[in-house]
Amino acid sequence: MSDCCLRDPYAANFSIYLYFGGLPRCYSQTVEVVSDPPSFDRRARPRVSVAIELKLRAPEHRYQIMSSTVDLSTHGAFVRTSRTLPVGAPVTVAFNRGSERNPLMFEAEVVRAGLADGGRQQGMALRFKDVSDMEESLLSELIDRHRS
Repeated sequence: MSDCCLRDPYAANFSIYLYFGGLPRCYSQTVEVVSDPPSFDRRARPRVSVAIELKLRAPEHRYQIMSSTVDLSTHGAFVRTSRTLPVGAPVTVAFNRGSERNPLMFEAEVVRAGLADGGRQQGMALRFKDVSDMEESLLSELIDRHRS
């Protein structure tokens, strides 16, 4: 049976020690450490700093609030809240589109809770689930209306 341990795996040089029958053998390797540039953004869609009112519900946590976005994309948002939910918590988000229209609703999950906007806003980052092309288009229109 073999046992493996890494020494300093984040360094450019590291060694792997394999133990076979109680005798250690060391194999050294130099690797290229690649990291994302500081401005790297994992989001699939661009986000926009825009404040749009919404209703956020999480019945499992007896949680319902009226709030607004800090930033928003067609696949997620950072929402102002004073009380956060755990990462992974399912939520329903309803954007008010005006008195003449039904709210635009999304199922979402909490992906981060904490600070945004340079540490000035407390809240939760949400990822919308299963966004259809039509919902993406409607949300994009809503964002454009609030930007101008």
